[in-house]
Amino acid sequence: MNSNDINSLLQRCDLALEAREMITKGVSRNIEGVQSETLTTDHAIIHRTTIMNEAGAKALGKAPGRYITLEVPKVRLQDDDINDEVSYIFSNELKGMYNLQPDTVSLVVGLGNWNVTPDALGPRVVNQLFVTRHFYNHMPEVLNPQNHNVAALSPGVLGITGVETGDIIKGVVDQIQPDVIFCVDALAANSVDRLNTVIQIADSGIHPGSGVGNKRKSISRDTMGVPVIAIGVPTVVHAITLVNNALQLVSQQRRIDLGPDQDRVLRQILDPFVGALVVTPKEVDMLIEDISYVISNGFNNYFHRHQA
Repeated sequence: MNSNDINSLLQRCDLALEAREMITKGVSRNIEGVQSETLTTDHAIIHRTTIMNEAGAKALGKAPGRYITLEVPKVRLQDDDINDEVSYIFSNELKGMYNLQPDTVSLVVGLGNWNVTPDALGPRVVNQLFVTRHFYNHMPEVLNPQNHNVAALSPGVLGITGVETGDIIKGVVDQIQPDVIFCVDALAANSVDRLNTVIQIADSGIHPGSGVGNKRKSISRDTMGVPVIAIGVPTVVHAITLVNNALQLVSQQRRIDLGPDQDRVLRQILDPFVGALVVTPKEVDMLIEDISYVISNGFNNYFHRHQA
């Protein structure tokens, strides 16, 4: 692995917020083709970013579209009242991203491997959803007028099913013909502070496995034929990012320039994994349980207002 490969690994960003921070380096300035605003509430910092054209897409390395990032560090406190408030904020941001109509048919897809805790966010969210499509088809009389038509799917991963996740979803889409797809997936962060405390909502689709360098077939309007809203939470951080940040901090404090030696040290420490090694907190079980509740509760409020 050469220096260009290492630089490419260090510049990977699942979060649009971190991609913007890489460019601005903490300085407030405009980026061509990108509009952004930030709102602060008691329990969340809401960043709304719109990539308007190819210039903005090239600058941030993200597809054109709208990206909403919720920074919710208080989720770590395991306070039920706070988590309910964060769910309400998430629900409101979903409403701004996609406006449900009374006859809207929605499909929620929980991406990931339910056998691997940091990757089990999607399946756990789906497991807590109030799904109604079967009632619409067989027992419509039991439904409240506020209940939307919702179906859900946890397609697993290629290593378990032997089938591309995108192909499984497309088969379901062709059968039930939803108006919109919501995909929930685990992401990778560039900062440990953001693990399980950030929720990103985007209307640009998603590439399953991209957070851990295992990019699969995209799930987007182009491949599915309907709008795809992606919901992601960073549950891992790349080890190469942690080591690189530590090396930079040491070099800054000691006022030394590691130069080419920095790449050599990264390879030496992380060999043989280098860019493939990811790290997650030891409390990941608890963190995934809390953030999956926040998202599923937000979805239930979004789809069935009286349920949350």
